[in-house]
Amino acid sequence: MNNAARSSRGVSLIEALVALAVMAFGLLGVVGMQATLRFNADVSRQRAEAVRMAQEQMENLRSFGVLSGVPAEREYTDIVSGSDTPAPPAGFANTDFTRVTTVLPPSLVASAPKMKSVQVSVSWLDRRTATGGLPESVVLTSNIAEVAPEVMASAGLPADRSGTQRPLGRHRSIPVGAVPGPTSDTSSFAPPSAPDGISWTFLNASGRIISVCSAPGVCTATSGWLVSGYIRFIDPGTAPTPLLAESPNGLAASYPGIGMQAVLTNPVAPTVPPACYVSAATQGLAYYCFVPVNASGLWSGTTLLTPLTNFPDPPTAIRNSASQWKSCRYTPQPTPTPTGGNEAHPLNYINVASSLTNQNFLVFVAGIGGVANLCPLSPGTNPFLNSTTFAHQPST
Repeated sequence: MNNAARSSRGVSLIEALVALAVMAFGLLGVVGMQATLRFNADVSRQRAEAVRMAQEQMENLRSFGVLSGVPAEREYTDIVSGSDTPAPPAGFANTDFTRVTTVLPPSLVASAPKMKSVQVSVSWLDRRTATGGLPESVVLTSNIAEVAPEVMASAGLPADRSGTQRPLGRHRSIPVGAVPGPTSDTSSFAPPSAPDGISWTFLNASGRIISVCSAPGVCTATSGWLVSGYIRFIDPGTAPTPLLAESPNGLAASYPGIGMQAVLTNPVAPTVPPACYVSAATQGLAYYCFVPVNASGLWSGTTLLTPLTNFPDPPTAIRNSASQWKSCRYTPQPTPTPTGGNEAHPLNYINVASSLTNQNFLVFVAGIGGVANLCPLSPGTNPFLNSTTFAHQPST
């Protein structure tokens, strides 16, 4: 029995040794797996940081404010090739990153899209490549179009812009200062600087004026359209130029008594005559004109700045005198008839069938030192602002 007991104890020891050996091999596998997991987590963290750096650079290139010509702004022309070593976040010190930006210039083919092809590459050394081998890298590519930011912003507008074009549910031609009218489908507008009690009632759906009030509750039913816009001025001591037409430097106070009138060729003798009112605006003057229509809902004629003695047309006096003024209309069309439509602000409106806004004028003295001033015929430097003007008063 003693021999049997000793034999039994020997077998238990061998089993324990075998179990320890198996456990040791298992632990070695766990240690290897832990090392691999740690390495993969490190590489994943580095790759995520490299992607962030590449995206950051791409967005910086996209965030230009102007195309060119404004050194204080980030320009499209500043998108060029280069390299840098961006600093990783605090505590991220186990490798260094190198970022390379490669920019291909726009195509010289006239029909090709005007854009730059941009590639941003971020490279780094992980634990294995730090001692030899090729570095890890992340590459992003994109195209950046040569389009001004203000134009790109319009891409965010919905295809149906009726909501943005109809503020407060009204037709876009109704002045923003209008208030709810006597009925739910109308709006009432009192022109600034008009005598107390004068107001016009608009149909919200079409912008047509359906009544003219001379006092609260004293209104005359009629039918007409609105013509409105702004009058800007050039300083009397400065000759007009395309740049000044784009950004006038004068004040309305230098041209006292400016007014506006509508002269109709049809209808000839309306029941309610046209009426215009001029008021101070943020820059220059704003004007609003009620223009009555004929039985077909149309009118033809022109708008003239007053006093007419300062704006001779036809010219009856010297046209290069500093005591006289000239007015130009902002429009892309030189002809006096509306070949580009009445909205293009012609000299003579024909069969107007809607309200007209942004019918703007530029005013300056007729001459300086005996030299006649002329309307700037070419636009300024802003390619997205048409500041071309043509003679209005005198019309030649």
